[in-house]
Amino acid sequence: MRKYITRRLLMLIPVILGVTFIVFSIMYMTPGDPAQMILGESAPESAVKALREQMGLNDPFLVQYGRFIKNAAMGNFGRSYTTKREVFTEIFARFPATLQLASVGVLLAVLIGIPVGIISATKQYSLFDSVSMILALLGVSMPNFWQGLMFILLFSVTLGWLPSGDTAASSTLSYQH
Repeated sequence: MRKYITRRLLMLIPVILGVTFIVFSIMYMTPGDPAQMILGESAPESAVKALREQMGLNDPFLVQYGRFIKNAAMGNFGRSYTTKREVFTEIFARFPATLQLASVGVLLAVLIGIPVGIISATKQYSLFDSVSMILALLGVSMPNFWQGLMFILLFSVTLGWLPSGDTAASSTLSYQH
């Protein structure tokens, strides 16, 4: 069992490297210049060039990726362009809310899934079983981002039970039918 766990943990390394390479590549190919975004559109070209050099954005792609991996392995994820705070601090500050959201999601899944599964098993081929199977397949096959948008439309826009975004902003905005 220990060998199996060790092997699975070691297999995480190429998976993480592959995912980071894909994400880094996508971000690298995304239009826009990070130095220009940081300094603003009205910044002089000399300042943009100096910041690009300072940030290492003029280096080849693989050099930039290698630097990113080295820094990430040491826990240095850089600074946020918008807040100017450490990225790790930004992530860590939001971790409790993420944990709470995930816990409530798991709790709801258990509270709904187990009774529905028991009823479906005891009333096999009934209307309840068929409807619950269709809803389960729909929920599993629908992309999360689309499902999230549909829930926002249902619970926020249509029913008005929940805010659709920032509570400060949503309290000043109202949806017009």
